[in-house]
Amino acid sequence: MPSCTLGLPSPCRRSAGEPRTGTDATDSPKWSSRRHERMRVALYRAGIGLYVVWLLLVVLLVHGRYTPVPLVGFAQPGVVVGIAVLTVFGAGRLARSGYRRVVG
Repeated sequence: MPSCTLGLPSPCRRSAGEPRTGTDATDSPKWSSRRHERMRVALYRAGIGLYVVWLLLVVLLVHGRYTPVPLVGFAQPGVVVGIAVLTVFGAGRLARSGYRRVVG
């Protein structure tokens, strides 16, 4: 949904030749760095939340396999997907740090 329908300042409210001004201007480095910091924090929180969900799925899988508690059907596929995502993420971080070490 475009932000102009929400009543927020946006490029939708400008005429064709009018320059960007106000709160939607991305020229300011201070505004841009604050936006990037908020995005970094939001991604960090989302990552932590997904990691906690994955840990709960691991606990459900272990309880279902080794105790009389019935196995939940979505626990095993969830754990496998989580392992795959964490492996790809870790490989990316290793490649990034290795590249920085070689180049820098």
